[in-house]
Amino acid sequence: MKENIEDISADIELQYGQPNMERNIAYVLSLVEAHATEDGRLDDDIPVPSIEAAAKTILLLIDRPELSWETICREQRVKHVMEYLFIRARNHPDEVHRFVDRLLKQYVPKMPSQMVRIYLNAWKHIAGQSRPTKFTDEILYMRRKFSTRCIFCFRAR
Repeated sequence: MKENIEDISADIELQYGQPNMERNIAYVLSLVEAHATEDGRLDDDIPVPSIEAAAKTILLLIDRPELSWETICREQRVKHVMEYLFIRARNHPDEVHRFVDRLLKQYVPKMPSQMVRIYLNAWKHIAGQSRPTKFTDEILYMRRKFSTRCIFCFRAR
């Protein structure tokens, strides 16, 4: 009998392989690395994607968890949305917040505006935590590849 959740998780990984989350973390880190300049800056000059492309991307992320993000980003417009959400948001969180707000209002019109604000405020709160989840720990703080260097350490362009 397994003693704790970590033992059960290790057993599942042994039986079924590495979860998509590990591959997704590595993929997003590769996107961030591709936007890092030689002088240590993060090039976040990423134009706003179309609302339709963003809606498609979010639906793929939510409805198709079996697909790796690298797979869904083979489509250039989906990759562009991912770069916008993970790289542009670093120095321009309010801009990305307004974009997601507009997206939700357009594609989920029956959702009350208060619900949209609650969702977006929760997203801001989670993104603002020092280490809220394994995913944000890896993406925001790049623990795996860059030791303790945080993407927030990259200087703005």
